[in-house]
Amino acid sequence: MPSCSRFAMAPQLECRDYLESAKICPIPRLPFLNTMMRYLACTILLFSIPFFADFAHAQTDKQREMMKRQQKHAQLQQVMMRLSSIMHNPALRDELDIVEDQVKELQQISQDFQKEIQTFNAAHSKKIMEVQELFRSGEQQKAMEMSTEFQRQMFEISEKHFKIVEKKLLPHQIKRIQQISKQEVLKYMSPFKDEFGIPFAIAEDLGLSPNEKKKLKETIEKAREKYYAKVLELKEKTHAEILKSIPADKREQVKEILGEIYDKVQTQRLSQKANRESK
Repeated sequence: MPSCSRFAMAPQLECRDYLESAKICPIPRLPFLNTMMRYLACTILLFSIPFFADFAHAQTDKQREMMKRQQKHAQLQQVMMRLSSIMHNPALRDELDIVEDQVKELQQISQDFQKEIQTFNAAHSKKIMEVQELFRSGEQQKAMEMSTEFQRQMFEISEKHFKIVEKKLLPHQIKRIQQISKQEVLKYMSPFKDEFGIPFAIAEDLGLSPNEKKKLKETIEKAREKYYAKVLELKEKTHAEILKSIPADKREQVKEILGEIYDKVQTQRLSQKANRESK
Protein backbone atom coordinates (compact mmCIF):
# COMPACT_ATOMS: atom_id res chain seq x y z
CA MET A 1 0.00 0.00 0.00
CA PRO A 2 1.57 3.32 -1.04
CA SER A 3 2.15 6.01 1.53
CA CYS A 4 -0.65 8.53 1.97
CA SER A 5 1.53 11.24 3.53
CA ARG A 6 0.65 13.55 0.64
CA PHE A 7 -2.79 14.07 2.23
CA ALA A 8 -1.26 16.13 5.01
CA MET A 9 -1.53 19.65 3.56
CA ALA A 10 -4.81 19.75 1.62
CA PRO A 11 -6.78 16.50 1.93
CA GLN A 12 -9.58 17.30 -0.47
CA LEU A 13 -7.16 18.15 -3.30
CA GLU A 14 -4.18 15.93 -2.49
CA CYS A 15 -6.56 12.98 -2.19
CA ARG A 16 -7.48 13.21 -5.87
CA ASP A 17 -3.84 13.46 -6.96
CA TYR A 18 -2.89 10.49 -4.80
CA LEU A 19 -5.72 8.25 -5.91
CA GLU A 20 -5.01 8.96 -9.58
CA SER A 21 -1.27 8.46 -9.31
CA ALA A 22 -1.64 5.26 -7.27
CA LYS A 23 -4.14 3.93 -9.83
CA ILE A 24 -6.01 1.99 -7.16
CA CYS A 25 -9.36 3.76 -7.16
CA PRO A 26 -11.75 4.80 -9.95
CA ILE A 27 -11.53 8.59 -10.00
CA PRO A 28 -14.07 9.71 -12.62
CA ARG A 29 -12.35 11.27 -15.65
CA LEU A 30 -14.95 14.04 -15.83
CA PRO A 31 -13.30 17.47 -16.15
CA PHE A 32 -16.70 19.15 -16.25
CA LEU A 33 -17.58 18.07 -12.71
CA ASN A 34 -17.74 21.12 -10.48
CA THR A 35 -15.30 21.56 -7.62
CA MET A 36 -17.72 20.23 -5.02
CA MET A 37 -18.43 17.03 -6.95
CA ARG A 38 -14.69 16.43 -7.44
CA TYR A 39 -14.27 16.75 -3.69
CA LEU A 40 -17.21 14.44 -3.02
CA ALA A 41 -15.77 11.86 -5.42
CA CYS A 42 -12.48 11.91 -3.52
CA THR A 43 -14.18 11.70 -0.15
CA ILE A 44 -16.26 8.71 -1.22
CA LEU A 45 -13.33 6.89 -2.80
CA LEU A 46 -10.88 7.71 -0.03
CA PHE A 47 -12.72 5.24 2.17
CA SER A 48 -12.48 2.60 -0.55
CA ILE A 49 -8.67 2.53 -0.83
CA PRO A 50 -8.00 -0.56 1.32
CA PHE A 51 -10.74 -2.55 -0.42
CA PHE A 52 -9.63 -1.75 -3.96
CA ALA A 53 -5.94 -2.12 -3.16
CA ASP A 54 -6.37 -5.66 -1.81
CA PHE A 55 -9.24 -6.97 -3.96
CA ALA A 56 -7.09 -9.17 -6.18
CA HIS A 57 -5.50 -10.79 -3.13
CA ALA A 58 -8.61 -11.49 -1.07
CA GLN A 59 -8.33 -14.94 0.47
CA THR A 60 -11.26 -15.45 2.81
CA ASP A 61 -14.98 -15.54 2.09
CA LYS A 62 -15.43 -12.62 4.48
CA GLN A 63 -12.89 -10.53 2.57
CA ARG A 64 -14.47 -11.37 -0.77
CA GLU A 65 -17.95 -10.58 0.53
CA MET A 66 -16.76 -7.25 1.92
CA MET A 67 -15.05 -6.33 -1.34
CA LYS A 68 -18.04 -7.27 -3.47
CA ARG A 69 -20.21 -5.08 -1.26
CA GLN A 70 -17.70 -2.26 -1.66
CA GLN A 71 -17.72 -2.80 -5.42
CA LYS A 72 -21.51 -2.43 -5.42
CA HIS A 73 -21.23 0.77 -3.36
CA ALA A 74 -18.62 2.23 -5.70
CA GLN A 75 -20.70 1.43 -8.79
CA LEU A 76 -23.76 3.16 -7.39
CA GLN A 77 -21.69 6.19 -6.40
CA GLN A 78 -20.21 6.24 -9.91
CA VAL A 79 -23.75 6.27 -11.33
CA MET A 80 -24.72 9.25 -9.20
CA MET A 81 -21.56 11.19 -10.01
CA ARG A 82 -21.92 10.55 -13.74
CA LEU A 83 -25.55 11.62 -13.70
CA SER A 84 -24.42 14.79 -11.93
CA SER A 85 -22.43 15.64 -15.07
CA ILE A 86 -25.28 14.97 -17.50
CA MET A 87 -25.97 18.66 -18.18
CA HIS A 88 -22.42 19.23 -19.44
CA ASN A 89 -21.81 15.92 -21.17
CA PRO A 90 -23.66 15.63 -24.51
CA ALA A 91 -21.82 12.39 -25.36
CA LEU A 92 -23.21 10.71 -22.23
CA ARG A 93 -26.68 12.09 -22.94
CA ASP A 94 -26.55 10.59 -26.44
CA GLU A 95 -25.24 7.26 -25.12
CA LEU A 96 -28.17 7.05 -22.69
CA ASP A 97 -30.81 8.52 -25.06
CA ILE A 98 -31.55 11.23 -22.49
CA VAL A 99 -34.13 13.84 -23.56
CA GLU A 100 -34.29 17.46 -22.44
CA ASP A 101 -37.04 16.97 -19.85
CA GLN A 102 -35.02 14.20 -18.22
CA VAL A 103 -31.93 16.41 -18.10
CA LYS A 104 -33.79 19.00 -16.03
CA GLU A 105 -35.12 16.37 -13.65
CA LEU A 106 -31.71 14.75 -13.25
CA GLN A 107 -30.14 18.13 -12.58
CA GLN A 108 -32.52 18.69 -9.65
CA ILE A 109 -31.86 15.20 -8.26
CA SER A 110 -28.13 15.83 -8.59
CA GLN A 111 -28.36 19.11 -6.69
CA ASP A 112 -30.28 17.42 -3.88
CA PHE A 113 -27.73 14.59 -3.80
CA GLN A 114 -24.79 16.99 -3.62
CA LYS A 115 -26.42 19.00 -0.86
CA GLU A 116 -27.06 15.93 1.30
CA ILE A 117 -23.52 14.59 0.78
CA GLN A 118 -22.13 18.03 1.63
CA THR A 119 -24.08 18.11 4.87
CA PHE A 120 -23.01 14.57 5.73
CA ASN A 121 -19.34 15.33 5.10
CA ALA A 122 -19.47 18.47 7.23
CA ALA A 123 -20.93 16.45 10.10
CA HIS A 124 -18.22 13.78 9.78
CA SER A 125 -15.18 15.91 8.96
CA LYS A 126 -13.39 14.84 12.16
CA LYS A 127 -13.78 11.16 11.29
CA ILE A 128 -12.52 11.80 7.76
CA MET A 129 -9.36 13.33 9.18
CA GLU A 130 -8.92 10.42 11.58
CA VAL A 131 -9.10 7.88 8.75
CA GLN A 132 -6.63 9.93 6.71
CA GLU A 133 -4.26 9.91 9.66
CA LEU A 134 -4.54 6.13 9.87
CA PHE A 135 -3.66 5.90 6.17
CA ARG A 136 -0.63 8.12 6.73
CA SER A 137 0.55 5.98 9.63
CA GLY A 138 0.10 2.74 7.66
CA GLU A 139 -2.76 1.37 9.80
CA GLN A 140 -4.93 0.26 6.88
CA GLN A 141 -6.80 -2.44 8.82
CA LYS A 142 -7.96 0.02 11.45
CA ALA A 143 -8.84 2.50 8.72
CA MET A 144 -11.06 -0.14 7.10
CA GLU A 145 -12.83 -0.84 10.37
CA MET A 146 -13.45 2.86 11.06
CA SER A 147 -14.68 3.57 7.55
CA THR A 148 -17.18 0.68 7.31
CA GLU A 149 -20.03 2.54 8.99
CA PHE A 150 -19.17 5.70 7.12
CA GLN A 151 -19.36 3.79 3.82
CA ARG A 152 -22.70 2.26 4.78
CA GLN A 153 -24.24 5.66 5.42
CA MET A 154 -22.77 7.13 2.23
CA PHE A 155 -24.21 4.20 0.29
CA GLU A 156 -27.66 4.75 1.80
CA ILE A 157 -27.60 8.37 0.63
CA SER A 158 -26.60 7.33 -2.90
CA GLU A 159 -29.19 4.54 -2.93
CA LYS A 160 -31.97 6.86 -1.81
CA HIS A 161 -31.31 9.32 -4.61
CA PHE A 162 -30.80 6.57 -7.19
CA LYS A 163 -34.29 5.24 -6.42
CA ILE A 164 -35.58 8.66 -7.45
CA VAL A 165 -33.45 8.50 -10.59
CA GLU A 166 -34.98 5.11 -11.47
CA LYS A 167 -38.40 6.74 -11.64
CA LYS A 168 -37.14 9.29 -14.17
CA LEU A 169 -35.25 6.99 -16.53
CA LEU A 170 -36.37 4.17 -18.81
CA PRO A 171 -35.16 0.61 -18.12
CA HIS A 172 -32.63 0.62 -20.98
CA GLN A 173 -31.22 3.96 -19.77
CA ILE A 174 -30.77 2.64 -16.23
CA LYS A 175 -29.14 -0.53 -17.49
CA ARG A 176 -26.66 1.39 -19.66
CA ILE A 177 -25.55 3.87 -16.98
CA GLN A 178 -25.06 0.95 -14.60
CA GLN A 179 -22.97 -0.89 -17.20
CA ILE A 180 -20.79 2.16 -17.85
CA SER A 181 -20.25 2.79 -14.15
CA LYS A 182 -19.49 -0.88 -13.52
CA GLN A 183 -16.82 -0.84 -16.21
CA GLU A 184 -15.16 2.16 -14.58
CA VAL A 185 -15.05 0.46 -11.18
CA LEU A 186 -13.94 -2.93 -12.55
CA LYS A 187 -10.88 -1.37 -14.20
CA TYR A 188 -9.38 -1.01 -10.75
CA MET A 189 -10.60 -4.31 -9.38
CA SER A 190 -8.11 -6.20 -11.53
CA PRO A 191 -4.32 -6.21 -11.19
CA PHE A 192 -4.04 -4.42 -14.57
CA LYS A 193 -5.83 -1.20 -13.54
CA ASP A 194 -7.21 -0.50 -17.02
CA GLU A 195 -10.05 -1.54 -19.33
CA PHE A 196 -8.13 -4.58 -20.58
CA GLY A 197 -8.30 -6.12 -17.12
CA ILE A 198 -12.10 -5.92 -16.84
CA PRO A 199 -12.72 -9.54 -17.97
CA PHE A 200 -10.28 -10.73 -15.29
CA ALA A 201 -12.14 -8.69 -12.66
CA ILE A 202 -15.32 -10.70 -13.35
CA ALA A 203 -13.58 -14.08 -13.63
CA GLU A 204 -15.22 -15.38 -10.44
CA ASP A 205 -18.64 -14.16 -11.55
CA LEU A 206 -18.14 -16.09 -14.80
CA GLY A 207 -17.23 -19.21 -12.86
CA LEU A 208 -13.83 -19.60 -14.51
CA SER A 209 -11.59 -22.36 -13.22
CA PRO A 210 -8.10 -21.58 -11.87
CA ASN A 211 -6.55 -22.72 -15.15
CA GLU A 212 -8.98 -20.62 -17.18
CA LYS A 213 -8.23 -17.60 -15.00
CA LYS A 214 -4.50 -18.17 -15.43
CA LYS A 215 -4.85 -18.41 -19.22
CA LEU A 216 -7.02 -15.26 -19.28
CA LYS A 217 -4.48 -13.33 -17.21
CA GLU A 218 -1.60 -14.40 -19.45
CA THR A 219 -3.57 -13.45 -22.56
CA ILE A 220 -4.39 -10.02 -21.16
CA GLU A 221 -0.74 -9.47 -20.24
CA LYS A 222 0.49 -10.31 -23.75
CA ALA A 223 -2.25 -8.34 -25.51
CA ARG A 224 -1.58 -5.27 -23.36
CA GLU A 225 2.14 -5.45 -24.11
CA LYS A 226 1.44 -5.39 -27.85
CA TYR A 227 -1.07 -2.56 -27.50
CA TYR A 228 1.13 -0.31 -25.37
CA ALA A 229 4.19 -1.00 -27.54
CA LYS A 230 2.25 0.29 -30.56
CA VAL A 231 0.99 3.30 -28.59
CA LEU A 232 4.53 4.12 -27.47
CA GLU A 233 5.83 3.80 -31.03
CA LEU A 234 3.06 6.08 -32.31
CA LYS A 235 3.76 8.64 -29.58
CA GLU A 236 7.44 8.75 -30.47
CA LYS A 237 6.65 9.23 -34.18
CA THR A 238 4.15 11.97 -33.33
CA HIS A 239 6.64 13.85 -31.14
CA ALA A 240 9.27 13.57 -33.88
CA GLU A 241 6.83 14.88 -36.49
CA ILE A 242 5.94 17.85 -34.31
CA LEU A 243 9.61 18.67 -33.66
CA LYS A 244 10.29 18.72 -37.41
CA SER A 245 7.97 21.72 -37.71
CA ILE A 246 10.36 23.71 -35.51
CA PRO A 247 13.40 25.26 -37.23
CA ALA A 248 16.41 22.95 -36.98
CA ASP A 249 18.50 25.47 -35.03
CA LYS A 250 15.73 25.69 -32.40
CA ARG A 251 15.19 21.96 -31.82
CA GLU A 252 18.20 21.66 -29.54
CA GLN A 253 16.73 24.45 -27.41
CA VAL A 254 13.54 22.44 -27.05
CA LYS A 255 15.53 19.45 -25.78
CA GLU A 256 17.55 21.68 -23.47
CA ILE A 257 14.40 23.22 -21.98
CA LEU A 258 12.29 20.04 -21.71
CA GLY A 259 14.71 17.14 -21.78
CA GLU A 260 13.26 13.79 -22.84
CA ILE A 261 9.46 13.63 -22.95
CA TYR A 262 8.08 12.18 -19.71
CA ASP A 263 5.36 9.62 -20.35
CA LYS A 264 3.33 9.41 -17.13
CA VAL A 265 1.08 6.59 -18.36
CA GLN A 266 4.02 4.47 -19.47
CA THR A 267 5.80 5.02 -16.15
CA GLN A 268 2.71 3.99 -14.19
CA ARG A 269 2.17 0.94 -16.40
CA LEU A 270 5.73 -0.28 -15.86
CA SER A 271 5.38 0.28 -12.12
CA GLN A 272 2.15 -1.74 -12.03
CA LYS A 273 3.78 -4.52 -14.04
CA ALA A 274 6.66 -4.68 -11.56
CA ASN A 275 4.15 -4.87 -8.69
CA ARG A 276 2.26 -7.75 -10.35
CA GLU A 277 5.45 -9.69 -10.99
CA SER A 278 6.62 -9.26 -7.41
CA LYS A 279 3.46 -10.90 -6.00
